[in-house]
Amino acid sequence: MTKINNIIKVRGDYAEFNSLNESDFRAKEKMIKESLLAYLDSFANIPKEFVEAEREELYNYHLLTLIKYENSHKRYTENPDFKVSESFLEELKKVDYLNEEAYRGRASYTKLVNEHFNRKANQLAKNEEIDAHLAKLKVFGAIPNDFIKNDLLMSAAKGGITYTNNLEEYYNTYISVSTSTKNDESITKKYEALKKLSRGAMSPTFTDYVNHAGGTSSLSDFAGKYVYIDVWATWCGPCLAEVPALQKVEKQYHGKNIEFVSLSIDTENKRDAWRKMVTDKSLGGVQLIADKDWKSDFVTAYQISGIPRFILIDPNGNILNANAPKPSNGELITLFNEVGI
Repeated sequence: MTKINNIIKVRGDYAEFNSLNESDFRAKEKMIKESLLAYLDSFANIPKEFVEAEREELYNYHLLTLIKYENSHKRYTENPDFKVSESFLEELKKVDYLNEEAYRGRASYTKLVNEHFNRKANQLAKNEEIDAHLAKLKVFGAIPNDFIKNDLLMSAAKGGITYTNNLEEYYNTYISVSTSTKNDESITKKYEALKKLSRGAMSPTFTDYVNHAGGTSSLSDFAGKYVYIDVWATWCGPCLAEVPALQKVEKQYHGKNIEFVSLSIDTENKRDAWRKMVTDKSLGGVQLIADKDWKSDFVTAYQISGIPRFILIDPNGNILNANAPKPSNGELITLFNEVGI
C-alpha cells in the first residue's frame, strides 16, 4: 500500500496536476497508470482473478481521471473556454458500458458508466435545448440493459423530479421508460406530493422559526408581500456561492413589496455557527433557522432533497414557483417582472 501511495503521490497537488497542459497531463497520468499496473504485476503468488480485477479497477480510475481533467483544468486555470483535443478521450470508446456484473460489483465501473451516460445527457440537453433533467431520462431510458437503466433512472429521478421545469412531462417520460415497479411506486408517490406544490396552490407554512434578529417569525408574518425564500445551510458551498448575487437582488428590490427570507436548515448543534456566519457575512433579508433541519415540516412538504433551494410565494400565501430560479440566474428577474414585483 505504501508503494501504491508513493506512485499516486507523483500526481502531486490536485490543483497543480490538473493545471498542467494537456500533453504534460497525459504523460504524467500515463506514467502513473503504467507504474501502478507494473507494481500489481510484480506479485508472483497472487491469484490471476484478483490481479485482473485490480487491473480493471486501476484502469477505470485512470479513465475517470481523464474525464475530470477538462472541467478541473477550466476551474484551476480560470480558463472557461478550455477544451481537450479530440483524441484525448479516445480510450473511452473502447469501454463496454453495459456490463451488468461489473456495474453491480465494481464502484469504479459504476462511476464510469454514470459519467458516460451523464455526459451524453448533457450533450443532448445542449443540442436540443431541453431541460437537463429531462435529457437524463431520455438518455438513461434508452439503455438496453434493464438493471443499469433502472438504477440510473432512479438515481436521476429521485432528485430530478423536484427540480425539473415541467413536472407532468418529466413524470410521464419517466413512467414510459422505467421497467421497475418498485421504483415507479416511489417516484409516483413523490410526483403526487409535488403536484400539491404547483403554481397557485396554497404554500406549506412554518411557524415560530428562530429569527437571527431576535424572537421568532412565521410565514404568516409576511402576508401581503411576495416572499422569496432561500433554503440553505452554513456547510453548503453552492449556497454560499449564491450570497453575492442574492445581496445584489435584495439591494435592487429594496423598498419593493417583497421580503427576502433565508431559511437555514443547519442542525441544532450548528446554530452558533449559523449565528456567527450571518453576522460575519452581514447577510441581509430575514434570517431564520428551521426547527428540525431537514426534517422540518416546511422542508419535507416542499420535498427538498438538495440545497440551495429557492421558493417564490405571492402576497396571498400561494405558490408562484416551488423551484424558483437562483439569484445568479437572470431568469429570476424575468420571473419577478412577470408577476409584477
